[in-house]
Amino acid sequence: QNDQLIIEDAESIQQEKLLLDNNIVTFSRASYYGLIIINRAISKMGLTKLDQSWIKKANISLKTLDDFWNQLEIPEDKFITICQAVGIENWEQVTLPRNLHIKSNSLYDFKIMHTKITNAQILVETIQELGITVLIDGEVRGYQNQTVDADIVAYLEGDYDLGWIENSDGTFILIYNECILNNRIHDYIEIINSIHNQYFKKSH
Repeated sequence: QNDQLIIEDAESIQQEKLLLDNNIVTFSRASYYGLIIINRAISKMGLTKLDQSWIKKANISLKTLDDFWNQLEIPEDKFITICQAVGIENWEQVTLPRNLHIKSNSLYDFKIMHTKITNAQILVETIQELGITVLIDGEVRGYQNQTVDADIVAYLEGDYDLGWIENSDGTFILIYNECILNNRIHDYIEIINSIHNQYFKKSH
């Protein structure tokens, strides 16, 4: 079966190469923000990052999907089918804007941090006890009015927020815009640490 998958993937790569050789192709690549959206979509569907059913539905090669996750440029039509195959019709929200061809570690993008938080109610109570407004199914604000959806949002004074999204394994990932680390309104590291430390005190 593994040999069959390798053969099928090699054939898919060859087909994609022929298309590239014979057409003028526009390329797209995913932003950190976009990968958060995709990760949330596949988590809800119970898919893995390189799930074979996703590859078949999008009619792409394993390499193309791997390049997608590594934020490499891939043909735009393939990019679109990757998104649509997991229910993301607005594929442009997943792309890195063409006028912002910046490095993947740029301060303009959202970052994620895996946590051991598993109880949404305790997390909400913890944030509220620290005097911070909580939004459920809200938007995390970031650099230049960028936003990303999150299950739980710590809505903070200023232009930046903190968010948590439930993963497929029941844990929550923290979402933040790296620009907050240079923001002088709050000590965001202290806020993150306070929330997480207080959460684990309440949960034990």
